[in-house]
Amino acid sequence: MKKRTNIILVIIIGGYFLFNYLAPFNKNHGIEFNSERLKIGIPEISDNLKQIESSDKYETVWYDEKSKNGHFKKIVEYGFFDTKTETDYYENEKLKSTFLWSKYDFRNKSFKYFIEKPNDKLVSATKSGNLKFEKPTIIEELSKKVFEKHISEINEPKNTEFESEFFYSKADKKVEMVLENNAEFLVIGQPTKANFVTENIDNQKFMVYGPGIKVNQGDKDGFRFTITPIENTLVNEKLEIQVTERIENGENFTHKFLVPVKTKT
Repeated sequence: MKKRTNIILVIIIGGYFLFNYLAPFNKNHGIEFNSERLKIGIPEISDNLKQIESSDKYETVWYDEKSKNGHFKKIVEYGFFDTKTETDYYENEKLKSTFLWSKYDFRNKSFKYFIEKPNDKLVSATKSGNLKFEKPTIIEELSKKVFEKHISEINEPKNTEFESEFFYSKADKKVEMVLENNAEFLVIGQPTKANFVTENIDNQKFMVYGPGIKVNQGDKDGFRFTITPIENTLVNEKLEIQVTERIENGENFTHKFLVPVKTKT
């Protein structure tokens, strides 16, 4: 009986030591993990982010205390044996009390996107007619496309270049590829209507070309193009669509969209 009690005591002490002094076992997702972040699509730890102390031993925090615009914080959350999530926070100095963040889950290999913004309806009425005071801010989950559009609108230096699957900007020129029903991918053999929304671009000198794309006649519903992906034209399961604005006596504004394509919906 005494021997069993000693074994239990050793297990308890050993567990306490492991939990408080050794765990988490894998806490190496610092700057050295940036190359893997690029492959996954997670923002890197840039030079402006400095690691700061955290009260939670199961997380590491990088923060830019001088930033009032752009990517200002990253939090990596660890489990007992491995990394759980990585969250990146952004702010836009033009939008007070508004924050954006993306959260990558290493366990199911997926992203989620959020925005926190001021609540326009601070006071509402209940069914009984009483006044109800709401929270000063609200949090909403966003689609990847909407999140990336918000990020592109953050006031960066004049010649900053930003690109995503459906959006590209350089200096003051912007082009967004919009699919019908706000789809975020194309389907092989399935025609999908598309349009390209531009800003500070001369549409008379703007060209769109790629395999399986044709111009719609009439353009009655606002979609100028129809895209039908062909399997043997894909590059790594993506369709290349190039857009170009011809600039006289200067460098053309051009970009190649790599649009995700699936075999079925």
